[in-house]
Amino acid sequence: MTGRGDNELDDPLDGASAPEIESAAPEPPRPPLDLKEKTARSIIWTIVRTGSDYILSFAVFAVLARTLGPEAFGIFALAVAFAEFGRILPSAGLTTAIQRAREVPPVMADTVFWTSLAIAVLAAGAMAVLAGPIANAFGEPAVAPLLVALGAVLVVSVAGGTHIALMLREFGHRAMATRSVVSNLAGGAAALAAASAGWGAWSLVVQRGVTEVAGTAMAWHAYRWMPGRLFSLEVLRSLAGFSASMTITQILFVALVRVQDVIIGRTIGIAAVGVYRTAWRTVELIAQGVIMPFSQVALPTLGRLQDDLPAFRKAYLRIIGVSAALAFPAIIGFAVLAPVAIPLIFGPQWEESAGIARLLGLMAVPFIVNRFAGPALATLGRSGLLAKIAGLQLALTVVLTLAAAPYGLLAIAAAYVARAYLVLPIQMWAFRKYSGLGYGELLRTLAPPLLTSLVMAGALLGLESLVGARFDSRAVYLLFMISAGCAMYTAAMLLFARAFVARQVRDFRRLLPGAAAKLSRAGA
Repeated sequence: MTGRGDNELDDPLDGASAPEIESAAPEPPRPPLDLKEKTARSIIWTIVRTGSDYILSFAVFAVLARTLGPEAFGIFALAVAFAEFGRILPSAGLTTAIQRAREVPPVMADTVFWTSLAIAVLAAGAMAVLAGPIANAFGEPAVAPLLVALGAVLVVSVAGGTHIALMLREFGHRAMATRSVVSNLAGGAAALAAASAGWGAWSLVVQRGVTEVAGTAMAWHAYRWMPGRLFSLEVLRSLAGFSASMTITQILFVALVRVQDVIIGRTIGIAAVGVYRTAWRTVELIAQGVIMPFSQVALPTLGRLQDDLPAFRKAYLRIIGVSAALAFPAIIGFAVLAPVAIPLIFGPQWEESAGIARLLGLMAVPFIVNRFAGPALATLGRSGLLAKIAGLQLALTVVLTLAAAPYGLLAIAAAYVARAYLVLPIQMWAFRKYSGLGYGELLRTLAPPLLTSLVMAGALLGLESLVGARFDSRAVYLLFMISAGCAMYTAAMLLFARAFVARQVRDFRRLLPGAAAKLSRAGA
């Protein structure tokens, strides 16, 4: 924690809207020019990393989906639904605390490393003990050994978590890009080999295991830090408040996503879990590919501006504006094309996933708000509030999903979307209260890319009714529609949101590596 009381952040926010009196108050300090430089380089390298992740993950995912089928994916999804809780416990708050800390003395890094590793070992043991009862609860014995194996993978993953946090804190996104490409290539190749050998759901465990082993080894190689013996209970206690709040929040958010898998497994069946999770994973891959380069850079960038709220708000709007301009058309466009894209890419056995993916495409706005508001509030020391919001989201998800389950997977997807929009105003209120960012500013940033993406979606639906039957090849038709969508979105932005485009181009140029130094030399 930063050590601030709750009221200390309220005072400057209460006066944020007061008239400016030039003679009474000095100009607020500008963010360091080298921070803009580091942010720009980090975004570029994170784009490289997430772009490669997206392409590799999507390609491997498509091949595995064609090879394994819904039941294998359903078994793995159920194992992961419980394994994810073990993954959160050792890492969520502690490594995040490193990224947001102003300074990281050796004793803090050592304490985080050894504490995380100890919790990981305990979590892996708990998963091994509970694997049998969990498998019996779903009537699927194959879940148990997968859960035990995922516990072992967890320990390997956590061994590199502190190194990654230290690397990201120092904007080491170039090394992260290399690590990600190599580890994903290794994991994907191992998974494909296992699937071709008939390993079924174990192919997905192999993929995760090889990826984490390679990733941890490369993290240790890229960040040459060796954990020492400076463990301190005092340091651990100082991190405990923030760590506990973030851990609870992350557990609630994992439960928010995975609780539907558990309900589907109990009420509909294992194969239905695979169908639903494949639709969700497809939309998530697209969202991550365009949002993650910005959200991963957001936390260290905003962390350095937490004491300068005007600069904090400006940086937040800049990052979220560029991200929305890329994410909205990608997510909404895929939702329109899902009935063609999913059976073509994954095979006809996944046709049921297409309608679910189309509904989940309506999550575009909550995706953006969740990805950025959460880390930003955490940076401002409001992790406790995030836990409360996550608890509300989880409760609503459980209630709405149980009510929708008798009506099938489409109803369950619709329930998830409805829950997201019910909670969205609360998230916006919370961010306004503690950052001082007004609703109008946020909506003016999100509205241009959202409205033009909706224009694109309407035009694609119209084009589909006109020319869809004229294509003999579904692959050619999909490429045609993707190209048309890109052209329509670009045209709509230039026609209806020219000022937004100009602002984003101007901001992007200011963030380009070297631009800050040039502005400084020019006296800007």
